[in-house]
Amino acid sequence: MDPSIWEAKQQIRRQVLEKRKTIDLWQKKEWDEKIITSIMAHPVYEKASTVMLYMAMPQEVNLDLLVEASITSGKKVGLPRVDRQTKTLHAHHYGKDDQLVAGVFGIREPDVFANEMPASEFDLLIMPGLAFGEKGERIGYGGGYYDRFIQRRDGRPFLLAVAYDWQVYPELPSTTEDKRIDGVVTPTRVITF
Repeated sequence: MDPSIWEAKQQIRRQVLEKRKTIDLWQKKEWDEKIITSIMAHPVYEKASTVMLYMAMPQEVNLDLLVEASITSGKKVGLPRVDRQTKTLHAHHYGKDDQLVAGVFGIREPDVFANEMPASEFDLLIMPGLAFGEKGERIGYGGGYYDRFIQRRDGRPFLLAVAYDWQVYPELPSTTEDKRIDGVVTPTRVITF
């Protein structure tokens, strides 16, 4: 990767991580609810029978209510599980009676024995990240877990990111290895690329 692109991404990561420390928890809860409402009204979500969601770190968009609503409505839900040794992300089935365990980064994830779901099985994949460009660019945490997971898929689910408005930039630095997303949902808008 071009060192100038790498440094530009690192600078954006630092800015977003600092900004996230200042989020008011009541405001965050309100924003998260608006994002979930917009996702549930999104045509791709409405049509999807199988969705991959995620369990949030404290300062990410919390999708717990969406996970619950998806299961209740009859959608098949997968959640990510990280294998730090192989630096890979795997999707595992999660149902209403299943338990979550503390994962590698302290994130709740399905037990290792939960059924693994291939990427090609998903109609919709909703992902976190640090920054998103208005042309579909995404900057994650730098581990490349989602990029590698997306690259492994046979079929192509719709890639939808969730973010707060200040995480969306007009344009972001990117390389040909970076996987573009199909849309992003914020508390105030839904952007489709």
